[in-house]
Amino acid sequence: MADAYQDLCGKGRCQMIDLKAGEGAPRTKLVAAALIGVAVVSIILVIWTLTRGGSVSSGSDEYDFLCERCGHHQVKKMADLPATYAEDRFKPGAEAGIDCPNCGGKGTAYEAFKCRDPACGKYYLTKYSKRPAGPTEEEARRGEQWDTKCPHCGTDPAEWDRKHGRP
Repeated sequence: MADAYQDLCGKGRCQMIDLKAGEGAPRTKLVAAALIGVAVVSIILVIWTLTRGGSVSSGSDEYDFLCERCGHHQVKKMADLPATYAEDRFKPGAEAGIDCPNCGGKGTAYEAFKCRDPACGKYYLTKYSKRPAGPTEEEARRGEQWDTKCPHCGTDPAEWDRKHGRP
């Protein structure tokens, strides 16, 4: 029966309330307070996530692509990409290229990384650009490393984020 009691302390005095014995008001207040707390934390997390940015361009629905063949940079909205792009790009071993309007290359433009260092800020491709699902099981077993450093200035995005926060 002792586990049916909850200590509610305030201003140095405590009272015992039996949560099972029909005292609904204190229990309702506790549940309401917990729900309000969860809602506040959720709102804070949503705002923090939206303001921290991601791998996309300034618009939340825009993605940067860079052609492997001619170096052409383009920005695409998800609605403008092939219908199966979002699903296909994370299939193990699958390449996630789209067509380049500049050189006409079929499947030669891949989602690009933008250098975190504002002094550089150039777009570049990595193995993750071509295959966002990452290394295959065989590649991982061999210990193959997939570098994400900027080839122009050598900035490591993970290291930059640790030092400066995500842009």
